[in-house]
Amino acid sequence: MISLAKLSRKIGLGFRPSESFEIDPTDWIEAQLGDDFTNKAIKTITSTDPPIVDWPKELDFGLTERVNRLVTLRGIKDRLQEDKVDDVEFIKQQMQAEKDYSVQRLDIYKFAHSASYNKNQVKLRLAHFWLNHFTVGLKETTGELIGHYFDEAIYARLSGSFDEMLYGITSHPAMLTYLDNIYNIGENSRKAKNCGGRSTQGCTFGLNDNLARELMELHTVSPTRQYTEDDIHNAAKILAGWGGIFDKPFSPKVSSYWNAYVKSTAEPGLKTVLNFEFQKGSKSLRSLTDMLAADKHTRNFLSRKLATHFIGENVSKEDIAAIAAAWEQSSGDLPTIHSTVLNLAYKSPIRKFLWPSTWLFQAIRLSGADLFKGYDDLYLETMTPALRDPDKILSELGNSFWSERQPNGYSDRKSDWVSTEHLDRRIRISELIFRSGNPKLQAEEIAEMHDFSDQTKLLLTKGKRLQDKFVLLLCSPEFMEV
Repeated sequence: MISLAKLSRKIGLGFRPSESFEIDPTDWIEAQLGDDFTNKAIKTITSTDPPIVDWPKELDFGLTERVNRLVTLRGIKDRLQEDKVDDVEFIKQQMQAEKDYSVQRLDIYKFAHSASYNKNQVKLRLAHFWLNHFTVGLKETTGELIGHYFDEAIYARLSGSFDEMLYGITSHPAMLTYLDNIYNIGENSRKAKNCGGRSTQGCTFGLNDNLARELMELHTVSPTRQYTEDDIHNAAKILAGWGGIFDKPFSPKVSSYWNAYVKSTAEPGLKTVLNFEFQKGSKSLRSLTDMLAADKHTRNFLSRKLATHFIGENVSKEDIAAIAAAWEQSSGDLPTIHSTVLNLAYKSPIRKFLWPSTWLFQAIRLSGADLFKGYDDLYLETMTPALRDPDKILSELGNSFWSERQPNGYSDRKSDWVSTEHLDRRIRISELIFRSGNPKLQAEEIAEMHDFSDQTKLLLTKGKRLQDKFVLLLCSPEFMEV
């Protein structure tokens, strides 16, 4: 078993200098799982040692407001195209419109500030895991929706069951857009009939099975279930009609943007998936996700994935089996599953290689730095250095959740993150944190407080300057793998 300082880095985001970690590790895990967190941030970094405050409520946006902003933003861009303004004026007005109506950049700031300042670090790490598992990359309008998806489809469901989270992410407009379900229109739908059975310009229909495929391959049962192409095709039929193109006025009536089921594009009739029969109508999607959530292949696949992420790449079969057993006995209760995973991580001697984003947030927290610009500094482009924008930093590290990426998410394999290029990027970010982040602790203090080994402490003696020591610590094997 490891110390709480090390445990906080293995399963959380690490302690800031002002936080006390005089608590039993198992008690700490349960306390972290039981607490809701308030998102924290700093207002500006134009002053030294800025206070940590609550993230402003006026900078949180509901789904309806996001869609309204999308419609407005789309309208402005369309008007600029129609007016045929010159390139300079086009860029100027488009940038102003994005400042006025886009929420994507604010969402990224909120995400980065929360990971840097929130006290409940374990729930955030769990939310990061599930955000990666249920990947939504940057595509079409998803950039404006990912923040809501993270808050409401992922974090808000951590205290519930897996089937609830699965249905929530599958029916969320971010996922429906990212995996093209907004273009999944039943071949026998009312729209298809109105098109006379012919797909032409302005009258397009046909199944798109992207979401159906990833729902089974990546989100739930995995290929070990040996599903067929017919199963995927029929799952796509169940999903037909879900979602809308929300960056322009949406004509079909829907009960809500998170319940956007359009009957005119839905596929009628019974469907069979994995030998289960599903009725027509919107309720069949919940029946499908519940069936997939309850499948033993789902719990086995995700038990391994959770174990790999929080325990380590070389996790034992016994630990995976223990997680799967907790999953089965609790009927997919996420707090029970998470508690099992995290306590096994505490007891396991296996080392866990950290994602670059996790490494970054730990570097900020352990040193007490204030790296990212404050929410009031959002468009303060004159600030030096410009790289203090969290989107740019996470993109530089190759680990931004607002990037264009494949639906299989970021890897938990050490070999995918260890290279000369990746190390060079970490060195440059470490130097940035030291020079511009105003860290409260130096390398030797961090190493002492957080139980780094004598070998790492010896490594620090090779640095001639404080900056050299700081970089050596952050880029040491022990900081990157705990």
